[in-house]
Amino acid sequence: MIDAKDYTKDQIEENIDHFIDHNEKEMLSTCCGWSALGNLHNIEGTWIGLCSKCCDHCDFEEEE
Repeated sequence: MIDAKDYTKDQIEENIDHFIDHNEKEMLSTCCGWSALGNLHNIEGTWIGLCSKCCDHCDFEEEE
């Protein structure tokens, strides 16, 4: 993420996309492709949680 302390509010608003960290990807369910309902748990390298669409337990992967 870019350090925004040396920029004015107007500069940040005009170039907001440059100040957002694009490396952080959302975790999506493998069943429906939706986000998690609540917390995800990493069990032996596999992210597991509840799908916010079907409310079923499933694995989660980073979006592509």
